[in-house]
Amino acid sequence: ETDLESLVGAATGNECVAVISENTVNILVPSDDLNDDAVLKISDIISGVCGKKYENIRISAAGQ
Repeated sequence: ETDLESLVGAATGNECVAVISENTVNILVPSDDLNDDAVLKISDIISGVCGKKYENIRISAAGQ
C-alpha cells in the first residue's frame, strides 16, 4: 500500500490513501485532483503494479 501511495503521489503530485484487499484496490485522492487524466494514470499504475483489472480498481475523491 505504501509503495502504491508513493507511485500515485509521484504521478499526480499529491498524497493519496491506498487500501488493497483480495479482489480490489481502493484509492482516495483529493477531490481537486480527480479528473479523467488522473484516473487513467492511477489505474495504469495500480494495474501494472498489482496486476488488478481496471474494473477492480476504485478511485474516490476526498472532500477538502
